[in-house]
Amino acid sequence: MATRSKSGGFSSGSGKTGRTVRIIIGTLVVIIAGMVQQSPLVMSSPELPWPNVALWAAAGWGLTGLAIRPMLLLIAFGFAQDIQVDAPVGAFIVVNLVAFGASAFLAQRMEREVSDGMGLFYALLAILAGFIAMTLLAVAVTQSSPRLLPILGDLGVTLLLFLVLFPVFNLPPSEDGMFRGR
Repeated sequence: MATRSKSGGFSSGSGKTGRTVRIIIGTLVVIIAGMVQQSPLVMSSPELPWPNVALWAAAGWGLTGLAIRPMLLLIAFGFAQDIQVDAPVGAFIVVNLVAFGASAFLAQRMEREVSDGMGLFYALLAILAGFIAMTLLAVAVTQSSPRLLPILGDLGVTLLLFLVLFPVFNLPPSEDGMFRGR
């Protein structure tokens, strides 16, 4: 069973990969998925549901509390997403940081041992918070109601793939044992 350490992270004992390595691997996953999204096959079929991979990083990295490196990467991912979909600059930065903050908030509230399943559940709630923020920003910017089916398709794909990739984005406790959110 996984335990929650003083740093707010989850450790199952089986994953001994350090925080920096997992941040690098998670960053590469997000970058590669973003590059694939720009491929002609994906670009030619806009109805194809595509995951919001930056939310995977935001939700997973937030479980260990607030930290500068993940936040800076999420800001960079948000800026790239803004350019990619021609959104107002800062829109996806807000979405990513909302998901990160929701994940960190939920993780900070857990003061006892929890299973990896509960950590995954909280990360899924953080992804949902990110999608809600994205939908509200889309409504505010376009001043019209968004098409719900593509949003639900993207949400479903994001959640399903995150179930598989959760260990990549679930950071171990920090080396100094400090919880960044306090």
